[in-house]
Amino acid sequence: MSNTVRQGVVLAAGRGTRMHALSNSFPKPLQPICNKPIMQYQIEAMRDAGISEIALVVGPNGQEIRSYFGTGGWLGVQLTYIEDGAPAGIAASLALTEPWIDGPFVVFLGDIFLALTDLSSALAPLDDGAAATIIVRRDLPEAVRRNFAVVTDAAGRISRVIEKPADPPTNLKGCGVYVFDQSIFDAIRRTPRSALRNEYEITDAVQILIDFGRPVFAADIVRWDINVTFPEDLLACNLRLLREQHRASLIGQGAHVGGQTRLANSIIGDQAVVAAPVLFEECLVLPGAHVAAREADAHRMIFGDGVRWAAQVAVGGELAERTVG
Repeated sequence: MSNTVRQGVVLAAGRGTRMHALSNSFPKPLQPICNKPIMQYQIEAMRDAGISEIALVVGPNGQEIRSYFGTGGWLGVQLTYIEDGAPAGIAASLALTEPWIDGPFVVFLGDIFLALTDLSSALAPLDDGAAATIIVRRDLPEAVRRNFAVVTDAAGRISRVIEKPADPPTNLKGCGVYVFDQSIFDAIRRTPRSALRNEYEITDAVQILIDFGRPVFAADIVRWDINVTFPEDLLACNLRLLREQHRASLIGQGAHVGGQTRLANSIIGDQAVVAAPVLFEECLVLPGAHVAAREADAHRMIFGDGVRWAAQVAVGGELAERTVG
């Protein structure tokens, strides 16, 4: 990578089925974290690192994403939309960007919130012949098992990447951000469908680069991250960022909160209406939602358009999720 990174990609073609009814209100990349879509944080991180040309790979939810971001001018970037009509894995989605890419580029997965220390440091040109940088963070074994393990030497050069390892050999976790040169597309063409999910995995493509002797490095620039896969992830991410911003609660633009409504560590979305005369504690009200009547206090709940989700509750001695349409 001898050229400056000036292009970025956000992969957002997934269906978000594990978000249950909440994904009917907002596609997963548009799910709000403190009243800003996950994907917007990623676009802004790239913009702040000097990247203004960004491609969004979208699938069935593409129109809603297009409607929200438009051409990107209001964010100071130029957005290009690439359609993935039949998502078949991260590597397959990324392969669709090849005609648009003309140099080294950064890739974000559109459903991961990351608190980054300095994206620019990971975009600095690598030594001649380097093929990629993988953004990583040291984490607990269960977090590594849910993502992928990254094995490095003392200089930070990666020797192995292992998708969802049952027994992680390291506590270094891949965080869903990559910097590639164009050789990644040759590696993707050599990548078979995985036995794990019958998809084209980006970790398999990265391992092919490594096996062909191309240097791939790790960059530990993530303070914390949450892969927003389930409703509880969305709530946890909102509450953590709210605490980090030192806010008691957050009320969005155009939102209305009734005079008898009490808020404690809660986020009210833009244009939402909350009129129930009860306590909302550690709750998230999605943009545009109406919560007009409620008899009991709400604790750790998400309110959307026609849906309520409650944090895990004990059922028969086990934890069970409760979703109410």
